[in-house]
Amino acid sequence: MKRPGWVIVIGVIGMIIGFFGILGTGKSIIMPRVIELQREILAELEKVSEEDWWDYEELPPERIIEIGTRLLDLPDWFYKWSIIFGIIGFFVYMYYLFASIWLFLIKKSAVKLFYIAIGLSICLSLSRMIVASFTQSIIGFFLMAGSSLVLAVNIVILIIVALNDKGVFVTSEA
Repeated sequence: MKRPGWVIVIGVIGMIIGFFGILGTGKSIIMPRVIELQREILAELEKVSEEDWWDYEELPPERIIEIGTRLLDLPDWFYKWSIIFGIIGFFVYMYYLFASIWLFLIKKSAVKLFYIAIGLSICLSLSRMIVASFTQSIIGFFLMAGSSLVLAVNIVILIIVALNDKGVFVTSEA
């Protein structure tokens, strides 16, 4: 049985999205700790900036501290949501990876599984965008941008799968 070109392309892209989605969920889970560490660095910078060796002409330490503080200004509830989205995302992208492999292998149930995976990923992206918008911060803006990109790619993939002939899956053995 010949594997259609769209199945190869979407299967491989789906596997890549699933793999990098799993990696991204790790970032989401450790984000609260990273931000805490960055705040500690900022506090140390504030102490060091009071010493004489700093070249104030280039970039005043107060400006660095102000920028850093604005960057790390996130509501307290965001950290819990970051971990929750990381854990949920891990399972969504594991399923996405599985569905993409199943699609690539032309299994009978692959299209249905892939539609579910895309749907879950779209819901996760929309949820992340909504929560990120409530942070009203620079980090929230970047999270919204990343989720928007994932959302757009998933919609394009969904359209490609929906519009292509899925007859090869009807005749597949498993």
